[in-house]
Amino acid sequence: YQINTSQMLLDEYDVQIAGKEQEIQALEVQEEEQLQEFYRQVRWMEETGSVSYLSILFEVSSVSELLEHAMLITDIMEYSNRIIDQLEATQQEIAVARDDLQMSRDEQAEVQAELETHMAELDEMREQQNEVLRQIAASESELAEKARLQAESEAQINKELEDAEK
Repeated sequence: YQINTSQMLLDEYDVQIAGKEQEIQALEVQEEEQLQEFYRQVRWMEETGSVSYLSILFEVSSVSELLEHAMLITDIMEYSNRIIDQLEATQQEIAVARDDLQMSRDEQAEVQAELETHMAELDEMREQQNEVLRQIAASESELAEKARLQAESEAQINKELEDAEK
């Protein structure tokens, strides 16, 4: 019973591990896409020049233009921060998924070790059982030989008695 239960647990861990591996692969693809987006953003910022935000604000000629530039700068900063936040969240998910995967592998190894222990115990019990059966067979053989010798002895005695009576 324990062997069947252990085997079922091992099968469940195989399914969990396969699922976690797929999850990690999907997260790694997502991470790569987010890194590429981050690199594009950094490249864009480099290509547009290293003009400081303050110089952009000082070059405006009206309050409405100032507000437009401030909104644009805010949008760019928020977009960059959002990319970084998403990337960090994905990396955190990957770390958690890898921890879960390792935990499942550790638990699977533990169940596998228990299964191997149970199998070894079962093999030992079978060997003991076979030894007992060999001893019983040897005892039966001895008893049969003794019974044969006793029957021969009785037959010899009976024959001698018959010969003596004649």
